[in-house]
Amino acid sequence: QTIRQKHDPGYLRWMPHINILFPFIEEGYFAPIAQYIATEIVHKMQIKSFDVHLASFDVFDNVKKQLQTQRNHSNQQQNEWTKHRNNHQKMETLFLRPNGCQQSLRRIFNALKKDWSQCVALSGNKKEYVPHLTVGKFKMN
Repeated sequence: QTIRQKHDPGYLRWMPHINILFPFIEEGYFAPIAQYIATEIVHKMQIKSFDVHLASFDVFDNVKKQLQTQRNHSNQQQNEWTKHRNNHQKMETLFLRPNGCQQSLRRIFNALKKDWSQCVALSGNKKEYVPHLTVGKFKMN
């Protein structure tokens, strides 16, 4: 929480969480979606409770690709590229990756997205659901 307090713009608004659906569903739909989750997902798919272990920090694949591209350039090109990139740099998400439960989280996500597609935003280069707990937003060098 100390890291989130300092680096996560959503710290005051949201407690630590792993998104299943985003954008979030409006409060008026909480009761129907809770019932749907209980009957259509937990019961029919026989999803059992599971532990979530947050043991490793990570960034999204598009950030890894940018960092790899940066490493592959020669020093002079890299310095020019870095200067240009730093002028236009956006904040990137650093997160904790859950271990041992990704398959369960993905099963829940895939089941929910069928009937609640309006709450599924896979933006940018993310082509699949990536379970994560946001720690903060940082400029990546």
